[in-house]
Amino acid sequence: MGLNKEFLPTRSRYLVITRDYLLPVLFIIFGLFLWWLSFFSPAFTLQNIICQLDYEPCTGENLLAELAKYQGTNLFRLDSPALSARLTSADFTLRQAEIRKILPHTLALSLQSVYPTVAAKLETEATWIIFDEQFRVIGTRTVDPNVPTLTASSLTNLVVGSAPQDQTLLDALKLTRALSAAIPNIQGIKIVDSLIYLSLPDYRQAIMSTELPQATQIQSLQAVLANATILSGISTIDVRFSQPVLR
Repeated sequence: MGLNKEFLPTRSRYLVITRDYLLPVLFIIFGLFLWWLSFFSPAFTLQNIICQLDYEPCTGENLLAELAKYQGTNLFRLDSPALSARLTSADFTLRQAEIRKILPHTLALSLQSVYPTVAAKLETEATWIIFDEQFRVIGTRTVDPNVPTLTASSLTNLVVGSAPQDQTLLDALKLTRALSAAIPNIQGIKIVDSLIYLSLPDYRQAIMSTELPQATQIQSLQAVLANATILSGISTIDVRFSQPVLR
């Protein structure tokens, strides 16, 4: 008895293709979903920015305004090296910008200022204003920057990125740096009218004058400091005279 081919089960060649390619197709679809999720969905957009400048919270208005432009940017598409280069090239006060992405919504920036060469502070405050080698204001610090420091009676109209407009203050900063280079271990400098007070180790103080030749006074002070014998019991070294006065 012959079989009727009409009733025999058939295997569709299209079904074979579908089964053979089902797994790869699913992988492709899943990959496209992950690609969309990572780069175009709201799941990884920038919402929080943590910024520290020299280990203190960033406060500069221009810097914060620049960073605010990146709010809502996809973290995976954010070019960290380009942002770092942009920040350091646009602001001379920054020498380094390290950027770290913290998924899903946070960007952490650790910024470092250019190295200060001199600082100024008010006697009654514990905030230092730091300057670069061209005496331009870098910013403020609440910890000792460990550079030659001028204690001033007034610090007004100082603008980040610019040198002091007050010529007296600018001259005092230049003198502070010059004296610190000539006399090691100066812990602080204070200028009152025409008098210069130098804070030295072992609680000693030196007195100079802005109206007398600096080179002569520096040489006298260097000679006294080099003689440990005569320094015993001495707290003040006054080099405004032809012979230093020790007391």
